[in-house]
Amino acid sequence: MSVYSKMLSKSLPEIFHSHLYCSDETQTGESESQNLTDHSQYQSFGSNQCLSNNNRHLREYNNDEVELPTRSVIYEYQNESNCFRDAQINLSNYIGKICAILIIPIMGILAYCLRDSLPVMQDTNVSTSAHIYDRLKFYNDMTDIGKTYKLNQDTILELQVGIYSISEKQDTDSFIFLYNSEKQNFNSNAFNEFINQIASISARYLRNESVSVRHTVIDTVSLKVKDTDELIHKYSDDITRGGVMVMRKLEMLPSSLAMALHYYCDVYNPLVKKSAIFFTMDIANCPGKMSTHSDIEKCLKRKWSTVSNEFIGPLLARVVSVVVDVTYLF
Repeated sequence: MSVYSKMLSKSLPEIFHSHLYCSDETQTGESESQNLTDHSQYQSFGSNQCLSNNNRHLREYNNDEVELPTRSVIYEYQNESNCFRDAQINLSNYIGKICAILIIPIMGILAYCLRDSLPVMQDTNVSTSAHIYDRLKFYNDMTDIGKTYKLNQDTILELQVGIYSISEKQDTDSFIFLYNSEKQNFNSNAFNEFINQIASISARYLRNESVSVRHTVIDTVSLKVKDTDELIHKYSDDITRGGVMVMRKLEMLPSSLAMALHYYCDVYNPLVKKSAIFFTMDIANCPGKMSTHSDIEKCLKRKWSTVSNEFIGPLLARVVSVVVDVTYLF
C-alpha cells in the first residue's frame, strides 16, 4: 500500500478503505506479472490508476451519494423530536381529561349535598335582615308611643337615650314608671298596655339579632319564691333571651327578696348584660304620694326594712336610677 493510500485510509470514511486496498493489490499483481525492465513503468501506471480511483472516490464523497445518509439521520432526529413533542401534548391532554373527569363529579356531589342548605341560608339572611330593629326604627316607634299617649318630649327622649346607652355599653339600667291608682278615672288597663309597648320595642332593640323576642313580666303580688337566690336564678335566663324585665308594683316586693335587685341592676357587673329593668310603682302606697327620687328612695327603704344599712344605700342607688312620672296620663 502506498503512503498516499495510507493517508487516505486514515482521513476518509470506511467506505473507501476497500477501494484503496484493492487498488494497491491490483498494482502489486500487475507489477509481478511484468518484466523487471518495465517495473517502473507499471509502477507508475499503477500509482496513477490508484490516484485516479482515489480522486473518483473523493468526488463521490463530496457528492450527494455520501451526504444522503447524513440527511436521513437529521430527518430521523427531527422525526424523533416531533414524536417526543407530540407525546408531551398527548400527555397534557390526557391529564386534562383525567382532571375534568375527576372534578366534574366532585362538583356535582357538592352541589347535590348543598342543594337544601343554600336556600335555607339565603332565606335566613333575608328573614334576619328584614327583622333587624335598628336605632332609627326604635326611635321612631318610641316617638309614636309618645304621641299616642301624649307623653312630653323630655320623657320620650329620656327613654330613647337610656335604652340606646344600654345597647352601646352592653350594661344595664333601671326605669321606674310611677302611677297613682287612687287617681280619679285611673285606667289600669291602659297603663299596663303602655308599659308592655315600651318594654316590647325596647326588647326588640336590645335583642335586634333575634327575629322574635318577648320581655319577662314579674308580678310581685303573686310572686312565689323562697329567697333571693331563687329569684335570681328563676328569671335570669328569660331576661337574657328577652333583654327586658318588667316588675309590677315594686313597692310590694318582699323585703327578703329585695337584694336580688342589687344584682339585676348592677351597672358595672350586671346579672344580665345589655338588659333593661322596668319597674312600675304605685305612689298611692307611699306616704305623701311624691314622685321625686328622694321620696321614692324613702318609700322603698321603709318597705325593705330588713335590709341592713350597709346594703340599703347601694341597693336604692341601683334601683332608683331613671324615674318616669306618668301619673298625669292615666
